[in-house]
Amino acid sequence: GSFCYTSNFKERNIYRSTRSHNALWIEGIEQNVFSELRNDDMFWLDTDKSKPEIIINEANRLSGTIEYGGKPYTRDIELNSDEIVITDNYNSKLEKYINLYLYPDINIEHVENNVYKLWNEKKMVYLDAESSELIIDKYDFSPSYGVKLRSTRIVLSSKNNIVKHKFRVSIES
Repeated sequence: GSFCYTSNFKERNIYRSTRSHNALWIEGIEQNVFSELRNDDMFWLDTDKSKPEIIINEANRLSGTIEYGGKPYTRDIELNSDEIVITDNYNSKLEKYINLYLYPDINIEHVENNVYKLWNEKKMVYLDAESSELIIDKYDFSPSYGVKLRSTRIVLSSKNNIVKHKFRVSIES
């Protein structure tokens, strides 16, 4: 999020928060605590709890883990010839959310079950989400400092410990 850096602490921290990224998040749990006491604190963290680590770094697979809410959270990304598979693993009974923030020119259309077509003038992919609920809503996209554009986000929610979603080039899985 590049909307603002120094003019508004609160808005800056919204854009840099866990829930403002394409990652798993839990209501009320932030990855790290932001400094908010002085103007020069807005570029720092009070705590760095995440302890990021790359587990697998191969040509077609990337896997990493962080500490989130006192537990390990792992994201695994596999690249295949016709799909990208993203698997999030977080062992908790709490409701988990995964935001997929779309660029403003992306259209979305429900195809079947949890399959959605995402497209613009140049490209088309299918999103296949293994979640108990899928919500489509609006958010403020910031392409540059001081600029906000309305766009669409997809929110996957699940109580499952493993949440998977795929981007495919065709409707067939």
